[in-house]
Order: sequence, then structure tokens, then C-alpha cells
Amino acid sequence: MAQCVAFADVGASAPALVAAPEPCSTFVLISPAEYSAVSQSPLNLTPEQGALIGSAILLTWAMAWGWRALEQVISDDGVSSQNDQ
Repeated sequence: MAQCVAFADVGASAPALVAAPEPCSTFVLISPAEYSAVSQSPLNLTPEQGALIGSAILLTWAMAWGWRALEQVISDDGVSSQNDQ
């Protein structure tokens, strides 16, 4: 559980951490599990998650290309753009 702490001067030795009064305006001491829970990057993906995102992007692109091709076929009026002689 997160704790509000402050540095205490204990002489020549290293400073010690002591509990600070509420409201916390000094430092917050959290466990490694709490730190990993609050600092997860959205770019830390497993290979499976990356593959799913990549597949979704490719599927979206393919569907857009398909819709565009279908629209061109439907809107084709049968007139050739070449000069027929």
C-alpha cells in the first residue's frame, strides 16, 4: 500500500524515511507491484497483441481498398477512355 514518507535527518548516517502526516506533500513510497500497475506503457505489447493490432490495420486497409474497387466497378458507365477507331 502506498505510504506518505519524509526524510528524517539522523546525523552522520544515511537519512531515514519516516511516516509523514496527511495530506501528503513530500514523497510517496509504493511497492514494485504498485509501480508496475501505474506506469505501464501502451507500447509494451506481447507478440500476440502486436500481431492482432497489425492484422486489424491490414484488414482495415484491405476493406477500404475493396470498397474503393467495388465503387469504381459500380460507377463505371461502360465508356472506354481510349480512342476507338
